[in-house]
Order: sequence, then C-alpha cells, then structure tokens
Amino acid sequence: MSEAIVLTDADPLLGRVRRFHALPDDRFAIESDYDLEPILEANQVAREHWPGHYRGTPELGITLAARLPMPIWHQLRKVGILQDPKALQRWLNMWPAFKATSGNAISLAYRK
Repeated sequence: MSEAIVLTDADPLLGRVRRFHALPDDRFAIESDYDLEPILEANQVAREHWPGHYRGTPELGITLAARLPMPIWHQLRKVGILQDPKALQRWLNMWPAFKATSGNAISLAYRK
C-alpha cells in the first residue's frame, strides 16, 4: 500500500500549508510547510531602505528589529531567547536574513 497525502489546510496569512500523510504501516504524519520568501524579501527591503538605523515610530517607542515566521518565533520564545535581548541579538547575528535592519538591531530597540 502506498502513502496517501491529503491537503488539510492552507493559511496565506501565516504562509503555511499542512498536509496529512497516511503512512503504509498504519501510522500518520502531519507536515507543515512555511513560505519564508515574503518575510525574507520584506527584511531585505527594510535593510536597503533604512540601513542600520530604522527606528520605526520613535514617538511610540517602536523599533522594527526583525521579522520571524511563527514557528521560529514560538521556538525562540520557548527556549527563552526572545526574553533575553543579548541572546536574541546573538541569534539574529547568526541568522541575519531575519533582521529588518543591519547592525545591532536589539540595541537600537533599547536605545533611548
């Protein structure tokens, strides 16, 4: 018996598609695929237009430091990286495509 695959849902807001796999040994798996291209492209545009110093809305105290897909955001929160600005900056330095600004994005967010 071969594997059966059924599309279970598609969420354009999250960029997620989920598929149900009925495996030949009477088990099943749910696969989630995320489209990262819109996030990576938006970050690239932000870095090009506001190099190193994008402050968002200063009067509101908002700074765009990064854009992250929900599964990555959730995992970083779960392991405590989102709650630690220095750890988040180290992570963003390792994965710069997720940074919305060049340079040290987190120190910009905490600068007064």
